[in-house]
Order: sequence, then C-alpha cells, then structure tokens
Amino acid sequence: MIMSDQGTMLEGGGRNPIEIIQELYPSLSKSQKKISDVLLQKRDIAVFLSIQELCELADVTPATVLRFSRVLGYSGYAGLKKSLQAHHHNKMYPLQFRPASASGRTGASDLQSYLGRLIKEEMNLLASTYQELDIQTLLEAADLLCRAKKIYLAGFGLVLWAVKIFEHRLTALQRDSTVLTFENYSLLPSILESAVPEDVFVLFTFPNYLSTIKGIAQCAQVKGCKIICITDRPSAPVAAYAEKLLLCKADGGAHSLSVTAAASLVNILAIAMSAQLDASALHHENMAAMMAEYGTPVSYWQEGSEFH
Repeated sequence: MIMSDQGTMLEGGGRNPIEIIQELYPSLSKSQKKISDVLLQKRDIAVFLSIQELCELADVTPATVLRFSRVLGYSGYAGLKKSLQAHHHNKMYPLQFRPASASGRTGASDLQSYLGRLIKEEMNLLASTYQELDIQTLLEAADLLCRAKKIYLAGFGLVLWAVKIFEHRLTALQRDSTVLTFENYSLLPSILESAVPEDVFVLFTFPNYLSTIKGIAQCAQVKGCKIICITDRPSAPVAAYAEKLLLCKADGGAHSLSVTAAASLVNILAIAMSAQLDASALHHENMAAMMAEYGTPVSYWQEGSEFH
C-alpha cells in the first residue's frame, strides 16, 4: 500500500485496478483468471456486484475472491470493489474543476464565476430539452404507460436518481412498477422472463451507454413488450428498440453528465399520465382517512408513541 496526500493508506498501491489485473493476468491461477475475465469483460456491471454475485458469475468460492483481491494488493473484496468503483466514476465523470480548498490557487471570485456558469448550463439544458420536445410523442408515451399492465424502469449510475423519481410518481398514480438495478442483477433473467406483451419498459440511457440496457431492450422486444427510451440523442444504442423516443439534454459541461432535464421530464410525463387516467382511479380519501388516525411520522417521534 502507499499513502495518499491526506496520509491515508491506498489499497492496490493507488493504481488503476484494471491495469493491475491485466498486468498480473498471466501469473494468476485458473480460478483467479475466471474472476479476472468477469471483471474485465463485464466492466459496466462488475463495479456493482456483491461478492456472492461475482462468485456466481465466475463460478468460484468467496475464499477464492478473497485470495484474488489480496494478490492484487487489497485487504479484501470490499477494497477491490471500492477501487473499481472509483476508477469507473473517474472514467465517466472526470474532475475538471477543483475548488480553492483542493488546489489552493482558485479564489472565491473564481468559484462564484464557475457556479454562475454551471447554473446557466443547467438552465440551458432544460430550455433546450423542452424547446425540442415532441409533445405528441410525450402524450403517446403517457398513454402507453396508462394502459400498461406493469411498468419496468431501468437506469444505472447517476441516472438512477431520475428513475427513482419516476417510480415515486408512478406509485402515486397507483401504477405497478419495478426498478431494474444492479442490486437485483442476478434476478434480472427471472424478472424479464415474467414480462408479458402488455407490459411497458422505460429505459434511461445516457453516455457512457451501458450494454446492459441494450440487453434489457432486446429481451423486452423478444417478449413483445413496448419500449419507451429516455435518452440524449436519436443515435443512442437503445433508441432503435424504442416504440416512443423521448429526448432530453444531458451534457453537464464541467461534470460531464447532468440528470436535471431527465428528472424534470419524468415529472412532466407523470402529469400527462395523471391527466389521461380516470380520475376515480386516483381517489384514495378512504386510505388517507384511515392513516390519519395514526398521525404523521414526525408526531410519533415528538410524542414518543410506540408502534403496535
């Protein structure tokens, strides 16, 4: 291990873990090479795998993964995974700005100017998105979602925040939805197998485009499901599979990727859905009245009540 600038120990010598694996590959055991193959060939998902999922994909035991991690210079799989995630993040979102505390050369006026430009960039992303938005396509996408038996949402990394916002809106609209994430990746084949033609997939995909999303799109197409793609350009790999394509700007300038427009767009899409749904389906005064008996979560803490 080596020391970081802050005096903390860096596992793996602070090096790129992918380069370490490639360098040591010829000297690794057969089992360790199987782990390496998973990490090298499935880089878009490997950084999110639990040790159990990695063992399943590589057909090895947890003890083998632990020994492999130590061969690379890490104390365990947790250290290796953290290093892989850091490398993945730096590759996708390279740091282009350092505040004064980091560089010692950037003054307060520079920071203020930088933030001002960043705010303008975010405003421009929203303006450009809605200026170019095809309202008819939006309404048709909302109609598909209103008629869907079940809605599957897929998006990874930073885009997952927009996905979760949309999931919340769908729950409020009493739509049955499931989010496909790396946390349930090992269950993905079973989840996709249960899809029926009446279901709709909403796929969020932005640079760097993950091949996993394309795989989900192909499976959804085979199952006869409708696909709505929310992405930044018509040439995105998954766009060709989409029944409805909703474009929104995502070039975050200094931070490479922005999900501001995507988060806003799903709010508008949910509003379009609510306008099309039967109003009676959205009335839940009885449930609200029943829950009102128990107050609010805050009142429990204030009053010291116990839940029975």
